[in-house]
Amino acid sequence: MTSLFYFKLVYTSYTKYYEVNTLWTPLELYNNLKPLILTDFNIENFELADTFTKFDGNAEDKPKIEPVNNITLEQLYGDNIKYIAFYIRVCNYCVIPPNDNMTS
Repeated sequence: MTSLFYFKLVYTSYTKYYEVNTLWTPLELYNNLKPLILTDFNIENFELADTFTKFDGNAEDKPKIEPVNNITLEQLYGDNIKYIAFYIRVCNYCVIPPNDNMTS
């Protein structure tokens, strides 16, 4: 199942909507969005944070979504998935593991 999700580059007004398959794992999310984020935001290394995770600081400083491959986005967020948006942060030291099962 695919849905349109809102993505915002932290501390800017730059935003984009991307179609995301809710059956992707977080790792697949990272790998499938990597070329789009590179094209649209000119960012090669990034991390994502969601608007769902509880956090007592600035929303754009929330912990990153770990690029794991053992849970789908639908399982991670449950019924709240329809309310999720994502923040994009530049991360010069991030390495996203490749996913041999990338889907679009």
